Amino acid sequence: MIALWNGKSKMNNNLNVITEVGYKDIVMVGFTSKDNHGFPSTTHINGKHGDFRYLRTDKTGGKLDISKNPTDLDVTRKEKRIDAFKKFGWRKFYSVYYKINKKSKLLKLSNDMPPHHHHLHTRLFKPNFKK
Repeated sequence: MIALWNGKSKMNNNLNVITEVGYKDIVMVGFTSKDNHGFPSTTHINGKHGDFRYLRTDKTGGKLDISKNPTDLDVTRKEKRIDAFKKFGWRKFYSVYYKINKKSKLLKLSNDMPPHHHHLHTRLFKPNFKK
């Protein structure tokens, strides 16, 4: 689960998020190494941004396409994790609109940006260090 490289402060803050919420089904799917090894990306290089699977109601950590199975998204836990991400330095996110009962919804602090239907994309990292 731990990326090979995403910068010490980002890695520490990601571990803080995991500890803060206490979920055992968090899956990190997209950070790259400082030489862009992992998967080719222009936005994820050197840990600039990262991807995490959506949290499922069944707590399996399995893949979830929220455009096809939106009721499997655990919105309460997901938004608690977004709050923890924000607390530890991630300011904004990319996700997509999903529909439940014919009503379009978007996760808090997120902008709609396909193709983020199967993962939350963290961005705008600015750590909150105490002096």
